Amino acid sequence: VSPTNIKPSGAAPTATAKAAQPTKVSQPTQQSKPQYGKYPEGQVRIMVLGSDSRGEAVARTDVMMMVSITPSTGTVTVLSFPRDLWVNLPGVGMNRINTAMVFGGFNLLAATLDNNFGIRPDHYIMTTFKGFISIVDSIGGIDVNAASTLTDRCALPQAVRGYCTIKAGVN
Repeated sequence: VSPTNIKPSGAAPTATAKAAQPTKVSQPTQQSKPQYGKYPEGQVRIMVLGSDSRGEAVARTDVMMMVSITPSTGTVTVLSFPRDLWVNLPGVGMNRINTAMVFGGFNLLAATLDNNFGIRPDHYIMTTFKGFISIVDSIGGIDVNAASTLTDRCALPQAVRGYCTIKAGVN
């Protein structure tokens, strides 16, 4: 299949762009593993995970953020990993990063991050959506100012005949 030039609708083309040529991307191997420097002294890396569990003992992670705390510099950094990022899970093969916890728990997730990105978390914390609601409630909740009434289909406990509504104003 050869690439096709695309013209914006409603606008006359001013020049024809040369089509980009596909680039072959090699699969990660143990030899192509990223090699990064040592971690700063005293740095602690914590994975913050949001599980999509709906009662299962093990579930995928919909939120994956690595928080790095470096006391020597007084800095905290956060790196977010897209849940559908395609990576090599050691011993499993290519799959979405959010399946690592299902296939092998935190040990596999840590090995996956180390193998693909050269960073390894020291600890993790995981919560479910219900846990996240409790965390938000414990800090006083979040006010949302809706410009107009919003209604959509939903399957939540507060649904009325299959619909959830947020009224206009502060909620």
